[in-house]
Amino acid sequence: MRHQADVLVVGGGPAGVAAALACARQGASVRLIEAHSCLGGMGTAGLVPAFMQLTDGVHFLAGGLGREILDALQQAGGCVPQSSGFRAEVLKRIYDDLLTKAGIPFTFQTQWVDVILNEGHVDAAICAGPSRLFAIHAKVFVDCTGDGKLAARAGAPYAKGDSAGRMMPGTLCSLWSGINWEKVAKSGLGAGNRRLEKAFRDGIFTLKDHHLPGMWRVGATLGGGNIGHAFNLDGTDEESLTRAYL
Repeated sequence: MRHQADVLVVGGGPAGVAAALACARQGASVRLIEAHSCLGGMGTAGLVPAFMQLTDGVHFLAGGLGREILDALQQAGGCVPQSSGFRAEVLKRIYDDLLTKAGIPFTFQTQWVDVILNEGHVDAAICAGPSRLFAIHAKVFVDCTGDGKLAARAGAPYAKGDSAGRMMPGTLCSLWSGINWEKVAKSGLGAGNRRLEKAFRDGIFTLKDHHLPGMWRVGATLGGGNIGHAFNLDGTDEESLTRAYL
């Protein structure tokens, strides 16, 4: 047993950061592990540099940690004007500061591997770091892995895919530079635009993928592209993921 805490949070994305902070602020001892080299999950490590809309255009509809993080982003110059995009490197530092100031120990490059069960309850999590395999004991385990791996391994019931087992496609996100955002705004590009239907009719796009999230503005000439879907993908299977990457 290498570490012990009241709460172990597995995964350091937005949900994991929020869970760890909420528990620590209630007086619990908390530890967090993250498989990547930074906090923020897909928002930072996965090139998805945008939050879903938290307003109705007039009122801010979220509070608590969501508001706290967005306020910190604005103060640090990490928000993009007139956009839901953010600067990932700024957000990384904000997450780092929040956990550090809260006194929450966390480690990067730490993979969750398995659980140790005791009479149907999770007693410890087996983890792998660059140095070795080790176990972390906790009273409560919070699964913020993104796909429920810890909960499933612990025996929790779950549903996967639709009635035929199909899952929504994954996306290989990208960064695009040299964008003239003023021209983009005037062109009518984006989800549901008529150019997409014309491209289908003309045979330019051979796969009719009508789900076009498009791009987020993340800089003066920089955009985050959420446009490369990988179909017939199972994100919980390493063979399927490898085929998608290839």
